[in-house]
Amino acid sequence: MGYKEFFHFGIMANLMVCNNTFSQLVQVALGEKPCLDRTLSDSEWEQMLAMARKQAVTGLMADAIEVLPEEQKPPVGVRLACASLTIAIERQNVQTNRDCVDISRRFEGRGFRCCILKGQGNALSYPNPLRRQSGDIDLWLDGGREKVVAYVKGVTREIEARIHHVEYKEPDMKTPVELHYIPMFLYSFVSQRRFERYCRKEMDRQMSNCRVMAKELVGMSRNGDYRIFVPTADFNAVFQMVHVMRHLFEEGIGLRQIIDYYFVLKGLDSERKEDVMSVLRGLGLKRFAASLMYVLREVCGMDEKLMLCPMDVKGGRLLLDEIMMAGNFGKEDERLCGWRRKSIFHMFVWKLGNNIRYWRLCPSEVVWGPVFRVWHFCWRKINDY
Repeated sequence: MGYKEFFHFGIMANLMVCNNTFSQLVQVALGEKPCLDRTLSDSEWEQMLAMARKQAVTGLMADAIEVLPEEQKPPVGVRLACASLTIAIERQNVQTNRDCVDISRRFEGRGFRCCILKGQGNALSYPNPLRRQSGDIDLWLDGGREKVVAYVKGVTREIEARIHHVEYKEPDMKTPVELHYIPMFLYSFVSQRRFERYCRKEMDRQMSNCRVMAKELVGMSRNGDYRIFVPTADFNAVFQMVHVMRHLFEEGIGLRQIIDYYFVLKGLDSERKEDVMSVLRGLGLKRFAASLMYVLREVCGMDEKLMLCPMDVKGGRLLLDEIMMAGNFGKEDERLCGWRRKSIFHMFVWKLGNNIRYWRLCPSEVVWGPVFRVWHFCWRKINDY
């Protein structure tokens, strides 16, 4: 073995150890492990904090630190940094929760039934809901694309629409919003029609599944009607599987979305599992589901009894490597940095080549990807989106 090969082997071995240690930390936070297998050095704790920030799970790391035995806790500097970041996450969550309640009321008043996808709905399943790092608000509206886009055009001339949602900025509201007429999309036109049919069938049930937020989650001193509508666990088990797969192909996916799915399955009734798998098989996602089950075991320590299906170890390792490399929505993926500075054509070509690697995970999406990307580009141009 030459010097370069030895150096590369050393880097990969270090990354594997780091990833394994971080997975243990996640499992401690989730209550799947009582403690780490060993005490970490100060430099290792710095790596853990950097990885938590990369994966947008700093709040979860704070949960782990609180329950670790005293001899395994990180140095004071890491504790303070993690605590400071967690306080900021909690404050942002209070604002986002308040905005979710507010915008739901506003769109109901405008004649739209609605449902909060992902985000703050997922956070309600966490032991500490304010510690799940929030993002924008994904609001699923009934009425279809034409009705939703027509409303947005009445508010602003600048329309940024895609096949499943339109960007939106509610006046006097801090949190960005995406208005969905379809919860998510697939490249395969056949699978997409099936998914849309499934969503239409489920719409009434999902948009009537009410959850009331506790006063502390919206920063209020007294109880009130702080309600939002969120998807049921069985719908989330389908929709968020599509979401994880879609972001893997588009830009990358991080551990935050994997941990969300962990809580989805924790809340899923066992008698609903076969119904969920039946839908996923129809969408061509059986292999992807099996791969994700492996990631849930390795990262979250999930009991196999809670899984949707048996694991695909080989596919799961590929998926896990991508998750750890890319970080939250691919923002830390070094492979993409150079391509993002080039033309749309260069990015298109790179994605096609990269997505071929995911053949084992979801072959139908690999086949249909190039066709869909060209069609979607033309569709947006024709509709001036």
